[in-house]
Order: sequence, then C-alpha cells, then structure tokens
Amino acid sequence: DRFTWLEFRRVLFRSYKNIILKEYPNIDAISAWGGDTANPPVYGKVYISAKPTNGISLTTEIKDNLLKILKSKSVVGITPEFIDAEFLYLTVDTKFYYDPSRTTSIGSTIASNVIATVKNFVDSELNNYDSIFRKSKMQRLIDFTDKSILNNNTDIMMYKILPVNSEVEMTYTIKYLNSINSVSSTGFRIYNDSNVYYMKDDGDGNLIKYHISNNKEIIDSMTFGVVNYKDGRITIPNVRFSLLTD
Repeated sequence: DRFTWLEFRRVLFRSYKNIILKEYPNIDAISAWGGDTANPPVYGKVYISAKPTNGISLTTEIKDNLLKILKSKSVVGITPEFIDAEFLYLTVDTKFYYDPSRTTSIGSTIASNVIATVKNFVDSELNNYDSIFRKSKMQRLIDFTDKSILNNNTDIMMYKILPVNSEVEMTYTIKYLNSINSVSSTGFRIYNDSNVYYMKDDGDGNLIKYHISNNKEIIDSMTFGVVNYKDGRITIPNVRFSLLTD
C-alpha cells in the first residue's frame, strides 16, 4: 500500500530526528531521507544530516554515539547513516534609495538597519533544510525597513567553499543545485607551480584558468573544466591543487 509506506517513512524519519534531538539538543537544523531517493538508489538506508549549533558538522564521536542509539531503536533491515551537509553561501549586494525628507535617521543608520533586516531574513528563512531563497521577499523586507526607503537594487552571488586534497591529483565536482549565469573563483595554486591562478567561464560551458601579470589576465587553459549552467554543476578534472597559506 503506497499510502501506508509513505506514512511509515514519515513516522520513521520523524522518529529518528526526535531521538537525535533528545540525545543531542545542540542542533540548529536536521533532516532525514530514504536511500531509495538517492541517485543511484540505496535501499535499506536512512540518511541523516544535522547542523550543530556551533560548527558546520557533528564530530565523529557524536555521530558514532548517536548511531549506536539509533541502531538499537531502528527497524530491522534499515541502517541509519550520517551525511555531512554541503553549505551554499549567498553574498548580498544591495543598494537602497531613500528620501531624506521622510526620516530623521542618517543614511548610515538606515544602512545598519537594512543589514539587520537581511540577517534576520537569513536566520528565519534560510538556516534550515529544504528552505527556499526568495529574492523578491527579501527585497520587500528591505523596502519596509524604513519608511523613507523608496526602492532597492539587489544582486545575489552564490558561492561554495571547495575542500581540496593537496596530496593527489583528482577530479572535483561542485554542485550548486541551482541554475547559474557565470563562474569565478578566488586565487589558488597548482602543485609544483608558483603562480596564483583563477577560474572563470567563457559563457559556452568551458572553464578557463588564468593568472594575472602586469595587471593583465593571461589565459593558461581554455579547457580547465566544464560548466553546466542549467543545473549548476562544475567539473574540474585531473588537477592537484596546492593549499594557499592565506
């Protein structure tokens, strides 16, 4: 019975989350899902991801202790497993326009209040699993921050922090899970190479590697990787990054 199975899944996932929160309440957000929804499917598993109050992932010790408790209470044939969350960050660049005759506040005070509005929006709307960022809603809240604000122009940039393995050459896949318009990166080094390189796309799905010399961009590779703009997937094959000290 499909309905019964769906209800069982919901109860099971809710049960796992409640057990974890009871045993370890210092968690800001938690999610659980079935392995059958993975690609490819992994049957008989329930995956759990949790963000602690302090930090971005649970320690190995905490995860091991929680798994022991979950397995003792789990349904036979179902194995729980923790998955560390991947974080997608947003940079908000907003310019607001206001009428000084409609307020007694100075511009810097209104700007501080706008920043507080954006932070409150993030805390209430985004710091959870399955949340959706709605730019229009945030822009409305910015306009309502002060009665003198007439409108705002706001640009959003997504970024991810890419952990690299400086010991081996490997392929990296960066998933934004959103459509993207363009790509850029901060500086990085390649093993046995003293240059500081950067990445950008060419608009046709190719990832370019370049360095700066005499304030000019010098292209080193036109095929450093590939970009899928529709699903926000970037692939960088066969590279050994070297960590930057800064």
